[in-house]
Formats: sequence, C-alpha cells, structure tokens
Amino acid sequence: MLDYASFGKDYEINGVKVFGDDFIENEKNYLNSRNVSLVSTNPGGVQTYSVPSYAVKKSLQWAIKNTTTITNYVGKILGKDAAVKVGQVMNSHVKPALRKLEKAENLTYGKMETAIKGALEGPIGKTPARIAASVIVEAIKILAPV
Repeated sequence: MLDYASFGKDYEINGVKVFGDDFIENEKNYLNSRNVSLVSTNPGGVQTYSVPSYAVKKSLQWAIKNTTTITNYVGKILGKDAAVKVGQVMNSHVKPALRKLEKAENLTYGKMETAIKGALEGPIGKTPARIAASVIVEAIKILAPV
C-alpha cells in the first residue's frame, strides 16, 4: 500500500536528489520538480518523452483528426460568428500549423498556442488570433482523450 509519507522521503534518481514532492537539488541548483523531466534519450537512440510532452503529442494528433469538434467548442465559448471564422481557417491554416508541430521533440501547449496564433494572425487579425488560439488550445486540453 502506498501512502503520502512514503513519497515525502528523500530519494535519489540518476544522481539527482529528490526531496519530498516539491523540490529537486542538483549540486547548487534548486528547481521546481514539475519543470524537470527525469526521462531522457537512451544510448540506443530511441527517443523517450516526459509524460507532459507525450500527453501533448497525443492531444495534437487528436486535434488534427477532430477539427470539427474543436470548431464546435469554439462556437460554444465565443459564439457562432467566431466558430464560423475559425471553421473557415481551420483546415487551411490551423491544421498545417499543427502538422508542423508533430515533428517537435519537446512539445508543450504553449508552443501549440503560439503556432496556432501565428497561423491565424494573417486571416483574422492579431487580437482575434490570440483569443481564438487560446480557446482552441483550451478545447484540445479539455476534449482530447489523453
């Protein structure tokens, strides 16, 4: 049986001391453990991903296949007019931007939002692109079955 007290102890993983569940000490550097990936590329050349990066990749793949679902979510949040505008550019601008991100190694939702915003700035404008990108990424976070 696992309990919180067993996770509150000090551990060492690959030479990195882990204190409880909040901090990692590596020589003189103190880092928040949520920002540190303990998974890396192995010597055989097989790429492994940290859990957050893996989840974002799976969400990205889902988003590429389910653009209509995302457009419908945008309509629920921002209204019909916004859904129509996003729907018009989803396949021509957003989907290609998402496909480019499939090749990225360290993928985050922030990178996804930046790519979508950049793809939408031309067709719908800077401020609407920022808002739409934020809602699209939020839709992906909520709706993707990861």
